[in-house]
Amino acid sequence: MQKIIITVSSYAVLLLLFAALALFPLLRGISMDSRNLEETYVQVLKASLAEQETADFLRFSQQEAENFERLDALFVDEETPIEFIEFLEDIAALSNIELKITPANPRVEKGVAWPVMDFQLASSASYPQLLSFLTKLENAPYLLEVRNTNITRARGKEGALEDVSFTLQVKVFTTPLRKSS
Repeated sequence: MQKIIITVSSYAVLLLLFAALALFPLLRGISMDSRNLEETYVQVLKASLAEQETADFLRFSQQEAENFERLDALFVDEETPIEFIEFLEDIAALSNIELKITPANPRVEKGVAWPVMDFQLASSASYPQLLSFLTKLENAPYLLEVRNTNITRARGKEGALEDVSFTLQVKVFTTPLRKSS
């Protein structure tokens, strides 16, 4: 009987040693592998979501390309604002005004989303011509703001009222300079 107890105890100790030396590390490895597999699954899921979002954005940007072009046309090119200056000259000619245009350097204003550029416009004209010019400027296809307006009467011979002299400061929003890489 004692032999049986010793044999059973030795088998129990061997079984415990086997469990401690073989099964526990094996179970710990399985647990770590399952955590790694879960982390990999989450990374793959995130990557596939990012890929889907990128595809959705590309599809959206292609569908809305025409609207993006219209939006981009609201801004003046800050490097060469020739198109905007030609626009000012055209509406001045339509209003029978000879306009002096003085552009300033582009700058970034605090609290404003886009860079801005000021233009000072000066001339003399009849009051109806000035109003015609301002109406056309107000309906411009550009994102702009008339900041300062100075209008004074100009008297002709014998005190007759002829024209008004005016100076306007116009702030236009510009496209940021694209950095060449």
